[in-house]
Amino acid sequence: MSEEKNQERFIAFGLFLLLIVLLIPLLWISKYNVMAVDDYKYLNIAWNGSYEEEQNILDILLAQMKNAFDCWKTWQGQYFANWSIMSFLALRGAENYFFVTLVTLIPLLSADYALVYVILRKGFDATLSQVCIAVFPVMIYHLSVPASLVEAFYWLSGAVTYTTVYAMSLVSIALLVNLLFIYSKKRRFASYAIVLLLSVCMGGGNFVTGLFMFLVFFFFAAYAFVSRRRHRLFYLINLLIFVMSFLLTIFSPGATNRRIENKESQISAAKAVCLSLLEAVKYVCTWTQPFMILLAAAMLPLFWKLVKKKKYRFPLPALAVLFGFGVYAAQFTPNQYALGILGAYRVQNIYRFQLIFLLLGNEFYILGYLHRRFPLLKFRLLEKLKKVPFITAAYGALATCVVFACMCYYAKDTMSSISTYKSLRNGSAKKYYEEYRERVNILEDDTIEDVVFIPYSCPPYALYFGDFQKSYNWVNEDAAQIYNKNSIRIQ
Repeated sequence: MSEEKNQERFIAFGLFLLLIVLLIPLLWISKYNVMAVDDYKYLNIAWNGSYEEEQNILDILLAQMKNAFDCWKTWQGQYFANWSIMSFLALRGAENYFFVTLVTLIPLLSADYALVYVILRKGFDATLSQVCIAVFPVMIYHLSVPASLVEAFYWLSGAVTYTTVYAMSLVSIALLVNLLFIYSKKRRFASYAIVLLLSVCMGGGNFVTGLFMFLVFFFFAAYAFVSRRRHRLFYLINLLIFVMSFLLTIFSPGATNRRIENKESQISAAKAVCLSLLEAVKYVCTWTQPFMILLAAAMLPLFWKLVKKKKYRFPLPALAVLFGFGVYAAQFTPNQYALGILGAYRVQNIYRFQLIFLLLGNEFYILGYLHRRFPLLKFRLLEKLKKVPFITAAYGALATCVVFACMCYYAKDTMSSISTYKSLRNGSAKKYYEEYRERVNILEDDTIEDVVFIPYSCPPYALYFGDFQKSYNWVNEDAAQIYNKNSIRIQ
């Protein structure tokens, strides 16, 4: 048994080192990150004179609440996302834009760990090494192959609205599951407060995560009442608060204006649901790549060991799989209903993030059912191999190498760590930042009223989202207002 624990520690430590190696270039390149597109509009609103720079942090945050309310009335209803973006720009400014990566990556990785830790550690008595073996591949997947790297971790407007809010959803689920194992009053009420706060925030985040979390909260409330579990009243109150918060976003004047603008693209709700199911099937079939199947295979021994520790029933596996897929497909519905398409890459990042949980979650549940249905079933070969010193570690290392090689082959230059490393090594990231600083110097020159820029010479894949336009455009206009220029355009 001690030899087996040592092997698990060895695998966990190896995966941790791999995670750090992949994370370093993502963090390193963030120092060359700069503002783009919608950020100018948010900065323009944040600096609308509602506060002075010498005011304290609380005054600035309160001032941005008023600005977020104005956006809610006129532009879009995502009040928490708007407030977060404008507060960041008001507090940190364009000079500290590299912090964007921290406010997206840290919440996402922390949420991954919190969710897997609670489910495996509290629910299945997993050791810390086993939790790490399960969660580090999920983190590596989330870091390595988002649908769009810049929209996931570097572009403030998209990253906060989708990636950070998505991380909140994982933390909320972790806290709700953890409530089933908490008996201390202080810890219980602390969890209540955090979940309620996150519910209000997610209600004003984005429509994709909002609809997903409505189904999750509804499931927890229904489960608590049917099974007569504890916290029934809290689950119900939390569901009602989230619904009210989410409805504030759905029926905001700003959201209504945008629906009117996109009226021709809208379809019926029933058709949107059907298309969402179809698109979800296509998305799962398209993006369940070989490396994900290899990863699922590598998890078989660990998952089988964990499901044997507890005598859970794991009832109706087919229904559980269909329910999980339905919740996953619900994320496709808002964009199908409003636009009839999958949505921008920042939206598809969430589809991609959730896919790994859908795959591994179904695998875990089915293995639990198989163990309950066939309790004498064993992986006899694996049981024998465990007795050979460090064979499990060798197997884990080999599986990691194969999965990583497949990820490199699949993603190629769009794989996050490879792309950022290349941009750092060939100097394109540094050159991009230097050209941006040259532009700022021109914009801060009061003697120049009409500004004409040349395009960026080598915008890096990881950082570049968009630029000014050749002619009149709202991005150009917002930047011109910030720097008191008559006009800004690209040559």
